[in-house]
Amino acid sequence: MRYEMAVLAALVQEDSPNTQSIVTATGISERKVQDVLNTLQSTMDISITRVKNGKRQALSVSSWGVFGDGERLIEKLK
Repeated sequence: MRYEMAVLAALVQEDSPNTQSIVTATGISERKVQDVLNTLQSTMDISITRVKNGKRQALSVSSWGVFGDGERLIEKLK
């Protein structure tokens, strides 16, 4: 669960998070970040979408799944 919380924190704290910015923020390998993103979606029903932001794609949480509206979690992660 350590990796999941680190990735969620990076998703919340970064202005325009993508896989590489999460790697930089957390120190977790790119492959592990991708695995964690998949785990968050499959086991916690968190919907993470890719949004085109100029030439880059940013990750965005569109539904917090088991965390309801996500407000309390976001508050803790910031």
